[in-house]
Amino acid sequence: MAAVFVMAWGMVFLTGTQLGISGIGRKSWLFLVLWKFSYQFTYANLIIRAAAIVLVLVIANKWENPANKLSWTFLILLSPILGIMLYFLFGRSGLTKHTREQMDAVNREVDACMPVDEPKLSKLGIILCF
Repeated sequence: MAAVFVMAWGMVFLTGTQLGISGIGRKSWLFLVLWKFSYQFTYANLIIRAAAIVLVLVIANKWENPANKLSWTFLILLSPILGIMLYFLFGRSGLTKHTREQMDAVNREVDACMPVDEPKLSKLGIILCF
């Protein structure tokens, strides 16, 4: 087992993935600091757990796949700090307001560049509703 570990560790350094490992280390450090903070300070722990419960209630009231809601609920309730961090990184399926505004701006530019030829559309049987 030790030989496999040594070989894998050597491959990590030979392939140049130190940046990926250091990124994981930084995120792990943040998780550990927040976890230690929540258990040393009772009020902070209560606030984090209350935020986790509110987030679970918000997730439960969304119109999504029930399996998706259940998995996020378990993760957030079992490990509130990690669960909340992961949910805000990966769990939100909707677009942000900024992204929606950018997409609307691009759609307006594209619509302005595409003229509508109504006689050809009427020959094809397409009815315009705008």
